[in-house]
Amino acid sequence: MVVDIASLSGKVKTSERREIKNIVLRAERRLRLPGSGEISIVFVSARQSRRFNSKLRGINKPTTVLSFPSQNFKTPKSAGQYFKNAASQFIDYQYGEIFVCRTELEKYAQAAKLDYKTTLRYLIIHSLLHCLGYHHGSAKATYIMENTIRKILA
Repeated sequence: MVVDIASLSGKVKTSERREIKNIVLRAERRLRLPGSGEISIVFVSARQSRRFNSKLRGINKPTTVLSFPSQNFKTPKSAGQYFKNAASQFIDYQYGEIFVCRTELEKYAQAAKLDYKTTLRYLIIHSLLHCLGYHHGSAKATYIMENTIRKILA
């Protein structure tokens, strides 16, 4: 999988790049996604995050992450099975784009009494799953999503 990492607000640390690539590649293996997929991760400022969140979700405050899937996937029972079946139909997969606000992520980690890397890993996987069509609109969907995150992090 291609993992593009960029920033609209300062430099992305090498350790962050490494951490993000490692966790995305782990998710790719655990979910059995085809290796030809691509995900873009963009670091934004709190001001940019607030602007995007306000315009797109109607919430006028910055947020930790925003996920924008490239395609509308239905939540599959097994993402790996879905992509295995779809592989003959598609050559390239564009999973989506994730906007990360470092300052909000740091605040979230501190409030949850977690370290930054743990929080970054969790939210990147959470966002990637949104790009793949997972959601948490019901108790069952939330359970499936959280269980998938736990399996990837294990």
